[in-house]
Amino acid sequence: MKTTTISASNPRVYLIDFEVAIDFPDDCPPEQRLSVGLPLGGSCPDPTRYCRPCPPELLEETPYDPFKVDVWQLGYYIQSFQVCKPH
Repeated sequence: MKTTTISASNPRVYLIDFEVAIDFPDDCPPEQRLSVGLPLGGSCPDPTRYCRPCPPELLEETPYDPFKVDVWQLGYYIQSFQVCKPH
């Protein structure tokens, strides 16, 4: 048996759902995997306390693809990420 060692300078990072996961049945066709409104539940059941950045789809009452919202939020956070280099 062999253990795997991961270098501290090269860690593995897993990005997962930024909000409340939505469970779609296995037999649900992709075109029907839609959501409406803010992703509430879990740690944020109250819409008045929801404070994350929202793409326009979340603020309307029309169905949207929650997977695309995750990509939008990832891009938002990468865009606002700043790296500080030592001088």
